[in-house]
Amino acid sequence: KYFMEAAATLLENSEDPQDIVAKCLAAISRRASEVQSRSLLTGELGMATVEMSNSQGRPVSPGDVMFTVSKLSKMSRREGDTVFDSDVGKIQSNPETGTAVFDMGVEDAKALVNFSKGIDAGGAGFTILKEMEIERGHNFGKSFERRGGGGGGGGG
Repeated sequence: KYFMEAAATLLENSEDPQDIVAKCLAAISRRASEVQSRSLLTGELGMATVEMSNSQGRPVSPGDVMFTVSKLSKMSRREGDTVFDSDVGKIQSNPETGTAVFDMGVEDAKALVNFSKGIDAGGAGFTILKEMEIERGHNFGKSFERRGGGGGGGGG
């Protein structure tokens, strides 16, 4: 009920309601004025999660990610317009979709996506992900601690 009074006071001012809602959201999110990117895989700040797919129907493995990103990075340095490093973080394959997702620094990820659009990379395509579905299998949240019988004491 306390917040109802505070809300009424805020709305009495002639401010735009959209501004008031934005201020409230900023307050509860504890964010500064700038939104920072985080990895969808690890939550690491300053990282973007990129999806690599293959238009030729071949499943993408972690090795494919490393090889292709490294090769494209070298090409970007030779051509010089859009340059990016080949530093790749965590990689996760998705056998169901045939894609792989991986982390990169935000600016490198943007440059990779832009650079790869104009390149024939054997069917490889890259997209920066804004969200990811989480699969929760049958065993999600279960603990698999082994409870063993202790060592039997020997007699002697």
